[in-house]
Order: sequence, then structure tokens, then C-alpha cells
Amino acid sequence: MNQTICKPKIIYQPQATPDVPYNVQLWHSCDGGDTFVYSGYGKFYATYPEALLYAKSQRRNLSYNLGFGCLGNGTTVWNRMREVGGDYETVAHIDPCGVYRLYVSNMPEYAKREVREHAAKEMERARADFMMLTQPRALHITMERMNSRQWVDFLGQHRNLQDWSNEQLWEVYVRTVCESGYVSPVE
Repeated sequence: MNQTICKPKIIYQPQATPDVPYNVQLWHSCDGGDTFVYSGYGKFYATYPEALLYAKSQRRNLSYNLGFGCLGNGTTVWNRMREVGGDYETVAHIDPCGVYRLYVSNMPEYAKREVREHAAKEMERARADFMMLTQPRALHITMERMNSRQWVDFLGQHRNLQDWSNEQLWEVYVRTVCESGYVSPVE
């Protein structure tokens, strides 16, 4: 499969739209850059610097077009631009607490950034939900995520768990998940 490339063009049209004369049009190539076609999408700006900033943000190699879906055990992230075995390639997973794991090592930075941003939003939501739990429930959920080694190590180092705050338990919870290969989006 050839890579898809997005090439924005800035068109100056003062007679058509006097208050926002700069039109940023997105042109796509599906053959690796030999032929470009207008994607049917344009955005208008009042000044050239605004238009240029948007155009630069859109110019990228679209070999990755991410999709996100939740199936109950977190969010699966796939690449719509590549199929493996008749299905989209799974490129990452975001745990329900917001930490993530990349399955593809050569993912472009714009795609990694999109995964991190999605994970950070998920972490913010999950943390807010965790803080609303009763302390015994937060402790129970934290302990459920630990494997037996983590459980024994944790209990050997800590006593008086009933005195722990939800904030302290959240830190343990996230660290426990990260020990199994996930990365925090806020590091």
C-alpha cells in the first residue's frame, strides 16, 4: 500500500471572502506523492500567519489514521491505513486508567502524540472517578490490579492501609499498571 500524504495549499481569495481571505485547502495523494487531489475541505483565516500555522499542522504523512474503540478492557487503537489479516492493524492500547502501550515501534510522532492526548484525557476522567470512590473500594480496586508478587511486596512494605488516601492509592494503581509495560501520558 502506498503512503497517503496530505499537502495543504494556502489560496488568497480577497474577492470571495473579504473578512477571511486566506483559504487553506487540503490536497491528498494516495500514490506516495505522484498525484494530488483536493479533499473537498477548506478552512478560512483572516491573516496569513494564522493560515500558515494551520497549514503546517496539517502537512503530514498520513500513513497513520488512528481509530479508537472501547471494548470494556480499555481503548484499542488501530491504524485505518493498514490491514492485517482482514482487519485494521492494532497499534496501541489505552488502559482504563489512562496509561498506554504502543505495539508499533516506528509510529510517526503525530500518531504517538494523538495516542498520548487521548490517554491523558482518559487518565483525567479515570482519576476523577477514582477520587469519588470510598477508600475501601479504592483499596480493593488497587489490590485487584496487582499480581501476587506485587501484592506481597506491597503488603511487606506498607501497613495501616486503612489510613491511605485515594490520592496515594491512585499513585500505586497507576504505578502497578505501568509495571506491566504501560506508559503514563503525563510523564
